[in-house]
Amino acid sequence: PPSGITSSEDAILTPARRKRISSGSRDLTRNLPSAAWALRTHLKYVTQFRFQSESGDAGFDDDLEAAVAEWSRPDRFDSAGRMGLDAFLAVLECCAVLDGDCGALRLKDGSLQGIEASQIVTPDKVNPRERWTNGVMIGRGGRHVAYGVGEYDEAGRSVEGVRRVNAGRFYLHGYFNRFAQVRGVSPLASAINSMQDSYEFIDHALARMKVEQLFALVLFRDAAEAAGTIDSTAAVDDDGEETNPGGYTVDFGKGPQVLDLDPGDDAKFLATNSPGASSQDMLSMVIALSLKALDSPYSFYDESHTNFFGSRAAWQHYERSCTDKRANVARFLNSWLAWRIQLAIQDREIKLPRSILDSRYSLRRPWWEFIAVGMPWWDPSKEIDGDIKAVGGGFSSPQKVCRSRGSDFYRNIDETARALEYARERPKTMSRAPQMRIEYNASEAELRVYDTIGEWESSAGFIAYQVDEMKLAGVEALTVRVNSLGGSLKDGVAIYNTLRESGARVRVVVDGIAGSAASVVAMAGDEVEMPASAMLMIHLPSYSGVSGDAAQLRKFAESLDKWAESAASIYAAKSGKSAEEIRELMLAETWFTAAEAVEAGFADRVTGGPVVRAHVDLTSFRNAPEAAAVLVAAPGAQMKGDAMPENGNKPAPSGSTGDAINKADLERFTKAFGAENGVRWLSEGKSYTESLEAHVEALGAQHAEALGAAEAARSEAVSRAEAAEAKLAEAEETLAKLDRGESDPATPPSPDAKAKAGLAGLVRIAGK
Repeated sequence: PPSGITSSEDAILTPARRKRISSGSRDLTRNLPSAAWALRTHLKYVTQFRFQSESGDAGFDDDLEAAVAEWSRPDRFDSAGRMGLDAFLAVLECCAVLDGDCGALRLKDGSLQGIEASQIVTPDKVNPRERWTNGVMIGRGGRHVAYGVGEYDEAGRSVEGVRRVNAGRFYLHGYFNRFAQVRGVSPLASAINSMQDSYEFIDHALARMKVEQLFALVLFRDAAEAAGTIDSTAAVDDDGEETNPGGYTVDFGKGPQVLDLDPGDDAKFLATNSPGASSQDMLSMVIALSLKALDSPYSFYDESHTNFFGSRAAWQHYERSCTDKRANVARFLNSWLAWRIQLAIQDREIKLPRSILDSRYSLRRPWWEFIAVGMPWWDPSKEIDGDIKAVGGGFSSPQKVCRSRGSDFYRNIDETARALEYARERPKTMSRAPQMRIEYNASEAELRVYDTIGEWESSAGFIAYQVDEMKLAGVEALTVRVNSLGGSLKDGVAIYNTLRESGARVRVVVDGIAGSAASVVAMAGDEVEMPASAMLMIHLPSYSGVSGDAAQLRKFAESLDKWAESAASIYAAKSGKSAEEIRELMLAETWFTAAEAVEAGFADRVTGGPVVRAHVDLTSFRNAPEAAAVLVAAPGAQMKGDAMPENGNKPAPSGSTGDAINKADLERFTKAFGAENGVRWLSEGKSYTESLEAHVEALGAQHAEALGAAEAARSEAVSRAEAAEAKLAEAEETLAKLDRGESDPATPPSPDAKAKAGLAGLVRIAGK
């Protein structure tokens, strides 16, 4: 029952009571697995951070992050040399949870000394005018002025040598839930009794289980007389006759026994159903209540307790409860780093850049941040799509999304740019480089649609977000490169409308194939270009796996017809054909080469490059031509009867069965030598080495041609200069004659001073 007494927390929790709470919580985490697990889970969620400097000076930020990594090493961070920053932070929070609070003492060499709660005690000798409470000297307004810090004796049982430490050298980290509170209180204080009950319950249940291993056999008889005694040997008299004929001989020491029971007899082993179902339910409830002390959901402890959605909802609530706890830990980190940077400045280890000095940043208003490490995605595709939609709807930003995942948006962009640059410098590029590239702060941008429409970077949401970013960057010309068999028509129409409304001039280049929904995307271009080897395909929309009754199927068919009309209107707008003509082409599943697409009005021009053929399985399409296979072939895929390349360097030669070209070779050659030369040399059957030699020869010819052109231009420039020089000399001579009053046969003499001044001006211009 309530005590009816209201006092400060420190008056209630005297040093002796604090010691009992600390001892009880530590005993539980040593002996009760669920308590130890709850503590470890708490530490993983609230003590893992990543440091990031954001001063605006990239060079200084890199230097500071390197310095923090150096200061975080065990030999630089911990006075005992055992723990780095991460381990020290986990132990600091662990002590605060178990004991209520703990401290970190700052030393002159820049290291920290961890101080446990039991080491913070009031010194033996204090000034009577000073106010000390549980090892803390209190000043005006309740501010901490100093601490009494002692050391454990050699036995580690008592604290001695207590000295006074100013508050500026000591950081007290703990849990505070009252204004009238000097020392922290363990959040486990409310759960110690419940955890102790669950520990005793489990201990007693284990004891009963062990007793059950010592079983007993009971014989029952439905009669007035007893069944006799059970002995390992039957009792006999002096004549050798059994004196206990009604009994049974049982010897479990000899292995399994067979009892031949008389009618009406029964045999059972003594056993107990302990703990029962009600007891197990009670234990689960006690454990759940205990976990609430750290806000840990019971579904964390028992994964089978709920389904996926229940687990996720519980995790989201727990994440929110961790916000204040992380902020409490981050305050310690910021305090430590501000002190450590101050020491580094004094020692001239670092120098603050102008970007900080000219701004409003300071050690009290830091330019850095400790970012909590985020949780991995539970359902990556859905969560990523949700993040993209949140950004597109203005509910979040790329920076906030990356921060929630424990990463940095700007660093991700920089690292991706470096990865792409590295890939461009290598003949073999990344197997899956990012398909979406927007170069910000430029008037031009490029976007790639290389995936199934509706998935990954080719989803309508992702492209809408990228186009919005492009608008903010002021992009005026957008190049969209398409190489996709299609996918979701719904997303294809959305992407088409997004590109048409982007405000930029859209140039579509069909790098390989624009099929199905991808052909709808291609129609968004103000200009559509197709290399000679590219193809375009249009057909009626379809959907597999539909089930339902006749009415439902008719309704679904009507929906497909409406989507077909939508796609047909897009094709008609680009080509100028009638809706009926487009409908017939879609019904026939029509495949267009680049030239045919231009003739039909779906493309505007054909760029260079011969048709290259290989074979793959395109059975999902009714009328797919063989020429389309090379545009979608997986590396090494081909049909029966085709010649395989002998090795990765030498492509298969051309033959009467068609030009069988491995797509891996095609990608390798085109990236190394350009699309036109790579396709031509690969089609001619050149090896990579032969193509490289031809490439070098071609470059040499281009270089010689450029030198010749430069030499010709130089000779022409010299001739022009000489002619100008002759005209200048002639003009100067004419001017001299005028000055002397002599007549010039080519120019009639004139005493007009304006004419003379004009001629002098022409001479000066000619001189320049």
